Amino acid sequence: MPPRAPSDWRPTTAAPKIFIVSTDRIAADVVGAAVLQTLSPAYEEVQQHTPFRLPQIQAAITAGGLGISSPDALDMAGPSVPTFEEYGRKAAAH
Repeated sequence: MPPRAPSDWRPTTAAPKIFIVSTDRIAADVVGAAVLQTLSPAYEEVQQHTPFRLPQIQAAITAGGLGISSPDALDMAGPSVPTFEEYGRKAAAH
């Protein structure tokens, strides 16, 4: 059971049916985190920070050489996904 989950918590699954393809590891992870945020309940760990402020993303940025380091550098394309704009807003949030 997730640490902040309610007592009646039950596992759930989702099927966003998208592929995240990028040569930039950080950009791909940031967009992945944004997708998870659209699917996850408020108590999930991924909801505690904007994607660029997630500890794993910050560690990757600090390590250097893995990809972009700020939301301003994020460039997304892919209008075939119905919720694409929502993912983009979440991913680019400061």
